[in-house]
Amino acid sequence: LKLISGWVSRSNDPQMVAENFILPLLDAVLLDYQRNVPAAREPEVLSTMATIVNRLENHITNSIPQIFDAVFECTLGMINKDFEEFPEHRTNFFLLLQAVNSHCFQALLNIPPAQFKLVLDSIIWAFKHT
Repeated sequence: LKLISGWVSRSNDPQMVAENFILPLLDAVLLDYQRNVPAAREPEVLSTMATIVNRLENHITNSIPQIFDAVFECTLGMINKDFEEFPEHRTNFFLLLQAVNSHCFQALLNIPPAQFKLVLDSIIWAFKHT
C-alpha cells in the first residue's frame, strides 16, 4: 500500500490513474478491509485512500461512496469505543475525512442521509474528544 501511495502521489496524470487503476485497487483493498476483524485491518488502507483523494481530487469523487461504504462504519466502530486502541486508524480516518472534505465535497452531499449523519457525528465526536 505504501508503494501504491507513493506512485499515486507522484503521478502526473490524475485522470488516467483514476480511470485505469483506482477501481480495481478499491475492489481488492476495500473489500478485504471491510471483511477483516478489527485487529487485522491495516491503518495504511485509510492512509492510502487519503493519499488517493488528495492527489486525484475531483477525479475520484464518484468513488467516494464506495470508499465510505467499505471503511467508514467499520473504522468508526473501532475508534469510538476506546481512545487508546487503534491510534493509527483514528489519525488516518480523520485524514481521509479531511481529504474528502477538501477535494471531493460534492461527494459528501451525494451520499445517503444516514451516512452523511454518521460523517457529521464523527466530526462532532472528534471535537468533543480532542
